Amino acid sequence: MLGKLIAYEFRATARYFLPIYAALLLVSLLSGLLDASSQYGMPLMQAILIFSYTLLALALGVITLVVIITRFYRNLLGQEGYLMFTLPVTVDQTILAKLLPAFVWLVGSILLLCLCMVLLIDWQLFLDLFDVSAWQLQMGWQGVLGAVSVLLGLILLMLA
Repeated sequence: MLGKLIAYEFRATARYFLPIYAALLLVSLLSGLLDASSQYGMPLMQAILIFSYTLLALALGVITLVVIITRFYRNLLGQEGYLMFTLPVTVDQTILAKLLPAFVWLVGSILLLCLCMVLLIDWQLFLDLFDVSAWQLQMGWQGVLGAVSVLLGLILLMLA
């Protein structure tokens, strides 16, 4: 029963964490590729991506803490807590079913931020692993980066 409670908690919290994990990885990959592939750079695009990364990193920290605290409070001390304590598990197992996924998400968020920082700062290390020169990357990603910049420009125009 403890395994089912832990699996339920992971499923309930994954809908908050996985989208921001994906967005943070995407922004850091795009920013790292843009920095590694352009000789002259696109300062506006790089600034937008770094700003987006900073906002997403801050949001990840806040969301991690808020979701952990909110899930613990609502599921144990709120109206759902009445049902949680009627399950055939001990109080220790109920609390462990909340704390274990919270710890995993917290460590996962920290590891993801470290990975994204490596992607932002030392992208050349990953390029060397796959034996891709910056010139090859620039030629292949030039069209993709142009499309992304047009898409971000359209989004900014819609928001203005």
